[in-house]
Amino acid sequence: MSEPQSGQDATQKPSVGETIAEDKHFTVAELAERWHVSPNTVRRIFEGEGGVLRFGAAPERRCRSPRRRHMTQMRIPARVAQRVHARLSQPNGQ
Repeated sequence: MSEPQSGQDATQKPSVGETIAEDKHFTVAELAERWHVSPNTVRRIFEGEGGVLRFGAAPERRCRSPRRRHMTQMRIPARVAQRVHARLSQPNGQ
């Protein structure tokens, strides 16, 4: 991948490698900031999306206490974010 030329904002074009493993992987907070939505909205959008990396306790090992929440971290590859953004940007019915 070539580096952005002067005058280009590096945040506008995410780094997409030859394979999904080489892509830049965004945190929930990074995408929330880029898309001007809340982190919870990003989590809901990508919850069942293929290609998203999830780190944390397996469902059967999660804490069952109502006072404690389990923590699952997500990393979203650039090409998955682009695919979802394109899908969400389409007018309804297309």
